[in-house]
Amino acid sequence: MQLRIILALLILLLPVSGYADKYIRPSADCTYNGNGNSWGCAASDGAEGAYKGFPVNASDILLLTASGIPKGTTAWLAGSDNAYNYMRITNTNSAGEEDRIIFKVATAGAHGTDTGWEESFGTKDVLLYGGIACNATLTNTSGYVTFDGVSRTTGTTGHRLKFDTLQGTFTTSGSAGSGYCQEVIIQYAKFQGYDGYIPDGCRDADPATCGTGIVLSGLSSTVRSKNITIQYCYIVDTFSPVNVSNTEGVTIRGNYIVRNESTSTSHSNAVSSPGRATGLLIERNWVEDIQGTGWFSMLGGAAFDEIHIRNNILVNKNTNPENPIGVGHGPFTTNIFYNRITNFTYYNNDHIGFQYDSPYCRIWFRGGCAGNCDIKNNLWYCAAGESCGVGTVVYPSDTILHFDTAASTDPPTWEDNNSALTCTNGTASVPSCASSTTCLDGTIGIGGGLGSIRIVSTTGTFSIGDTCTTAGGKDFVIAGVSVPANVTSTNNYYYGNTGNPGETGSKYPVSNENPFVDYSNYDFRLARNGNSALGTGADLSSVFTNDYNGNTRTSWDMGALNRIGGNQTIGTGAGFSLGVGAAINLQ
Repeated sequence: MQLRIILALLILLLPVSGYADKYIRPSADCTYNGNGNSWGCAASDGAEGAYKGFPVNASDILLLTASGIPKGTTAWLAGSDNAYNYMRITNTNSAGEEDRIIFKVATAGAHGTDTGWEESFGTKDVLLYGGIACNATLTNTSGYVTFDGVSRTTGTTGHRLKFDTLQGTFTTSGSAGSGYCQEVIIQYAKFQGYDGYIPDGCRDADPATCGTGIVLSGLSSTVRSKNITIQYCYIVDTFSPVNVSNTEGVTIRGNYIVRNESTSTSHSNAVSSPGRATGLLIERNWVEDIQGTGWFSMLGGAAFDEIHIRNNILVNKNTNPENPIGVGHGPFTTNIFYNRITNFTYYNNDHIGFQYDSPYCRIWFRGGCAGNCDIKNNLWYCAAGESCGVGTVVYPSDTILHFDTAASTDPPTWEDNNSALTCTNGTASVPSCASSTTCLDGTIGIGGGLGSIRIVSTTGTFSIGDTCTTAGGKDFVIAGVSVPANVTSTNNYYYGNTGNPGETGSKYPVSNENPFVDYSNYDFRLARNGNSALGTGADLSSVFTNDYNGNTRTSWDMGALNRIGGNQTIGTGAGFSLGVGAAINLQ
């Protein structure tokens, strides 16, 4: 009886998945494909030894079987001079964390005494072909997958897990033509695009040859990629570093995103979303020398909600000869008139030397804000000899009405510009410049099933649910209303910028102090003495409490990094040849 009880308890204590770890080496390392149960090369196929590359079928899809990588398995990857074979993960149909598949770089600390272990497995890089794309690499309900490079030395060095984004077809639409993914973690990895002469990088190459970093795009605005974290990665010289179109619950944290490629026909941004995005958090990233529409851009005919950008350092280097193109609309933009954005925060970000973008050093709500857009505690810095324009918030001074074309029997088109407009709320007429031919300013935006109309003059108010008709008989139902009062901007710091932002609590103009410890060496910690950025920020402790380095803010200063002193622990990560990242604590 006692023996039965003991056996029953032992069964209960077994892992849920019941699968042991698997050990993988690149295909070129071994002659035979082992059973994946140890590090050495197998003497014959199926014998004791490491897998010979990722176990995939003829279509390069990972085998989620007992003889492959079952759900709930940690697959350890040996470092090597050889690259791993291309693979895709699809249709995992995972139920929860117990099903998570973890691809993890092997280290001597974890495996130094394992059978068949060689020292080089824990020192050489793990090179994977292609980037990561939810519509190709991880497709159609792929869930609970982790790519873990374990550690890094600085923000730009020491990543042993490396994705060569020029190889493979990870940026295509996949065999099914489209897809999405969920519950994915990507950490401590380097995504390398065009490996040309620095600082040119991808800039002198055809965008098609640059490689694309991480594409998280979902299938549509209703079938979206969900709950994805990208953290502590180095994404460099790619065409489009991170795409979050049609996503929900994405976190981008602690990464270095450096240089991209954008052209007049193929726009790019550091983080972009041509389709719907909700629950997006971008925090504690170093972003350098980005060109295109904007650094963080919510574009296209889509609605965006709960977008939060904080504690980032954005650097536009005047020493990079390939960077004069700059960005068209500043660090953040909702660029198209039919954008709808709600619940947006932009807090404690540093903007360094946006001199090539004049006069576009700004947060631009070109499509207006439909509600609750707040900008606070940001620091704009323009060094002597640079011309940075106005670092400020720009948004339409007029009302913008948003609508869903699917809810309209005959929605307005571009031909309805400069038309009069009549709106009703139920049966009651709403006075809304019905007799004025200047009611609309010629800016009607239609795209992606959404539209917007910009009102120039009005004697009435507009409400969600109102039905509006143009003079030409085109109708729409108001789905959102953007007015200037929906945006607040206070407690920002402007050093050397031109123009007057006219904001409450902001420091402007600032010209007789240097807020940083060592601007020339990219140490953007706040100096303690004679610095008006200290202690003058709005208290945002109800939202977050840390700074760029992850340290707890002991006071509410402006900018991404809290002041020196007190209980602060300052990182000492060395920069690289372009001076990136002089002060960051590494997780």
